[in-house]
Amino acid sequence: MLDGWRNLEELKDRDPTALAKLMEHYRTVGLLHKFAILDLVLGNVDRHANNLMYKGQGLRLIDHGSAFAGRSFDPARDSKSYIPFYLRYLVPYGFGRLELSEKLLKMPGVSAEVDQMIQKWLSLLDPATLSELLLEYGIHPAPSLERLKNLQSVRCGIARYVCLTWLTL
Repeated sequence: MLDGWRNLEELKDRDPTALAKLMEHYRTVGLLHKFAILDLVLGNVDRHANNLMYKGQGLRLIDHGSAFAGRSFDPARDSKSYIPFYLRYLVPYGFGRLELSEKLLKMPGVSAEVDQMIQKWLSLLDPATLSELLLEYGIHPAPSLERLKNLQSVRCGIARYVCLTWLTL
């Protein structure tokens, strides 16, 4: 299905400059933070560099098999979950050894304009539609709906809030 696509782990090892260039595009248009919002809402604990695929300037998130965590979802305190690689690509090695304040400084930010665009996009995510879709697939929607409601209550600085949430959820 992903013929010609390669994982970011390979790119990270082969050419960190190309990795930074690829990710910079997704950062400046707010997609990294939209990815983070979706992974938070859906409780996806497994977004390391091997679960991100690229081809040219294209980027795809794969392997959602660990998604839909329950209410106890707490990636900041769970050694089996990952801060998504797309939020730590600026420090491709040794991110986990940094102090909390250093981690937050190294996570990608966005302009105020992009932050407002992400906020608007987030406000348009419909809890009823999410609930309906999850129920259709036999997934209890309450934990995801609670996380969505929490994120939708943030009124400014959503990109920074999302980064901080992954660190201290």
